[in-house]
Amino acid sequence: MKNYPSTRFVFDRKKNTAADKDALIQVEVLLNKKKKYVSTNVKVKKHQWNNAKHIIAHPDMVMLNGMIEDVKRKIDEHIQICRDEKREFSWDEFDRFVLNNYRNKDSFADWVAQRIEERGDLRESTKKTHRKLPTSLMEFGRINSFADLTKSKVRDYYDWIQRRTTPDGKRIAQSTVWSYMKFLRVYVRDAMARDLVKSDPFAGLKVKKGESEPYRWLTEQEVAILETKEIANKSYSRVRDLFLLQCYTGLAYTDLMDLSISKIEKDGEDEYIIGQRLKTNEEYVVLLLPQAKALLEKYKYSIPQY
Repeated sequence: MKNYPSTRFVFDRKKNTAADKDALIQVEVLLNKKKKYVSTNVKVKKHQWNNAKHIIAHPDMVMLNGMIEDVKRKIDEHIQICRDEKREFSWDEFDRFVLNNYRNKDSFADWVAQRIEERGDLRESTKKTHRKLPTSLMEFGRINSFADLTKSKVRDYYDWIQRRTTPDGKRIAQSTVWSYMKFLRVYVRDAMARDLVKSDPFAGLKVKKGESEPYRWLTEQEVAILETKEIANKSYSRVRDLFLLQCYTGLAYTDLMDLSISKIEKDGEDEYIIGQRLKTNEEYVVLLLPQAKALLEKYKYSIPQY
């Protein structure tokens, strides 16, 4: 049975706004303990918010309630489409939906999202990684406009990223933190080159790179378990098959997605996959093992694309 998110309004999420100051109203999207927040761009004071009636005691409460309800309605409609089409809810797809529907010309996160899509020097798999940056900036909630790119706020973002945890409650690796900061630096410099940011907020900030976790190889027994495991969900079963193809061929994911029957050549009794790595343009030659050939034949040499 597929699971879908629930949504609700959240006022002053961090509960740190003074009573006489305006606080932001957001839509919380919750699925399997993972939460994301979408700004409604509406702010009111504490006495003007009611969890049941929403905005109250405000001269423009009818209009403002309409604005926040419109944001939540569009999100609920996106989730309902997933239900109606009986497909898995995807956070990546949701991020693209949010960026496409709530883009603000003054928003740094939205500008980053647009620049990612405009870049011709990034492959789709790399863009997917870069898209995590604008999503995290929106979750952080303190770097909204270009004017917010100050040394103090970039440092606060760095501290916030370091405190983030994985779904199982573990703090994310420092190497992952470094990746977020590396991407942020790239787009800050891009903005500076376009005179959108006047000074470098990274000046004087030292970001610890961290060390990647060591590889752990699968044992033959673990691979055998994957081979024989019955998986009822067709999508998960295809993902398992793609992973096994990578095990049998050693191909990177992007090269596996580029694999076709035209890249397979026969030499006597043996067959080989011959191609060029998409990332480096270096030629590779891989012996086609029987297990890999069986999976390719299962899909008629047409690799499922994910």
